[in-house]
Amino acid sequence: MLNAFQIGRLSIEASDWAGMTKKQQLLMGTSGFIYLTLVETMDGFSKGWGFSWGDMGANLLGTSSTLVQHHFWEEQKIIIKYSYSKSIFPFYNPSLLGNNFQEELLKDYNAQIYWLSFSPLSFFKSTKNLNWLCLSIGYGASG
Repeated sequence: MLNAFQIGRLSIEASDWAGMTKKQQLLMGTSGFIYLTLVETMDGFSKGWGFSWGDMGANLLGTSSTLVQHHFWEEQKIIIKYSYSKSIFPFYNPSLLGNNFQEELLKDYNAQIYWLSFSPLSFFKSTKNLNWLCLSIGYGASG
């Protein structure tokens, strides 16, 4: 969901910068879903991985979030974010969860938290004195 959202968001921003119409920007915003569908299809042919309808649903949700916000608000008021805090699990299974920091950052789901974040200022213009505030709800799992 995060990757589809961020790829779509960046594609929309780039196409806006390039002067494309709003319709073209929305079309470019589907690039994350298209790319990740190819990745998921390749996973379906890879030994040890396999195709996942759950992953496809998450990719669709991430892309839809980007497109709906751009269509109605012409900005991303609700942002999907990611954070990482090292876990102990790669020590026990480095081949699956990573042999170094860069691999662990991507592979160790035990250490990842995904966030939905928004600023009240983006919804309520009367909260200008709270322009520093960002509210977030996070999800992570361990073990």
